[in-house]
This record gives sequence, C-alpha cells and structure tokens, in this order.
Amino acid sequence: MTGLKRYEFTDSHELSEEAFRVYSDSSFAFYKSGDAFYVADNSSDEPWELGTLEDVEEYLLVFADNGE
Repeated sequence: MTGLKRYEFTDSHELSEEAFRVYSDSSFAFYKSGDAFYVADNSSDEPWELGTLEDVEEYLLVFADNGE
C-alpha cells in the first residue's frame, strides 16, 4: 500500500491507559494515511484499514485482560 506511514503511539495521551498498555505489550504495527489508521499483526504483515482513533481504541481494548 502506498501513502501509509508507520505510526507510533508514544504515551497514553491519545489512547486510554488500558489501550496503551495493550499496544505497548503487543507486536501490532499501526500506520496512518490522512485521518485513517491501519493495523497489521506485526511489521512484516500487510496492514488493513481499521478506521479512526476511536476504532484503534476499541480494537486494542478487545485484547485487554479484564481479569476473566
């Protein structure tokens, strides 16, 4: 895909603490083009469109350990 730039979340300012923890502990690779975020399981995989920053938050929280 062209026009995608690797995007690193550097602190929990953009994400909730829980979503940022999941991001930090994962091998997910995020990319951005315009306002759209893309994600891949790791930097070697092909990224797919995820959506907005809110979609990134929701996606990461799916992987959060809720103590269950």
